[in-house]
Amino acid sequence: MKTPLLLITVFLSLGTIFTATNLAFSQEMQPGQENIQFIPVVPTEKSSVTALIQVFSLDIYCTNYTIDHVLSGHVLVMNVKTKTIPGGKCPMPAESYVSLRQGIGQLGFGTYDVKLFINGTQKAAIKLYVSQGQIEITATGKYTDKQGDAHIIGDIKNTASYPVRLVQIDVSFVNGDEVIEDEKLYTTMAVLMPQTSSGFDLLVDSKNLANMKYFVRAGSFLKDTSKIQQGLKLSTESSWQSSSGIGMVSGIVLNAANINASQVKVVCVLYDQTGTGVLDSIFEYTNPSSIASGQSSDFVLSSHYPITSQFTPNCNAESPQLAILSTETVPEFAMPVIVFVASLTFMILFKKSLQIVNNP
Repeated sequence: MKTPLLLITVFLSLGTIFTATNLAFSQEMQPGQENIQFIPVVPTEKSSVTALIQVFSLDIYCTNYTIDHVLSGHVLVMNVKTKTIPGGKCPMPAESYVSLRQGIGQLGFGTYDVKLFINGTQKAAIKLYVSQGQIEITATGKYTDKQGDAHIIGDIKNTASYPVRLVQIDVSFVNGDEVIEDEKLYTTMAVLMPQTSSGFDLLVDSKNLANMKYFVRAGSFLKDTSKIQQGLKLSTESSWQSSSGIGMVSGIVLNAANINASQVKVVCVLYDQTGTGVLDSIFEYTNPSSIASGQSSDFVLSSHYPITSQFTPNCNAESPQLAILSTETVPEFAMPVIVFVASLTFMILFKKSLQIVNNP
């Protein structure tokens, strides 16, 4: 049954805010086209909002850029001014655009009309939706798997001061002025601790929906009252092979709690180089999946498809017994060094044990 788009306006009036993710992520950067996006794509009143502006120019290395913003009610004006650097020759730019970031801070509930001005001339206009809820939609994206099926993916963050569980995501596919189909799914993480996030991945079953515009919104969630103990320490490093295009995230999970953890799962969202678009949402269990108190286990995650450039992972971990305690990114090549040191320590201890046996 087709649902009139008028219902979307009703949803908005009731405070269930959602935005067309195509506005945020399907805008192709064409020469001469200025563009503005926001991180997160659908913030809450507790989110810290950042504007990402791309300005196109043939002389980006010969120009200084300044940016400011003015907020008047629910109208947000972004002002970019350029100034040519006098004298000297300018090198040929590697790209035809420059990316600018401007912190906006927290915004109140509602819909904002955003206008981008460059040197006094309006170049773009979009809408930004701010939710009253506790769940922000940080970013979304779409990819096609090896079987040719489309996937809607994204990253969801808990901005509340308490854990939440059963976070439901609603995806609506739109054709013209009608909602053709609604899909519901849950985040990959079962429980989201405060200020932590989880990816999601929706397989688009119908080929007719694969190229349609879509809306994503946080549908519902429950406050988690189980008082789950925090104790998993997550260390990650990422790598990208230009030959195969497969992105990989590896690392270790340490159980720093006084109880054992089973079915330890690591969830990672892969962001593009701008930090605004989601390339993939992946997860895997550690090997072994059960980690005793004070012990650690490793993991390796791979992207579902070849990606075209370097990426930045945003990862989380959980088990039925324990939640995440801390996360760190390990510098490149640090993991093999750790393994080597551990092996060297084992060799030294083994040698000492032999000395004790041979010299009672």
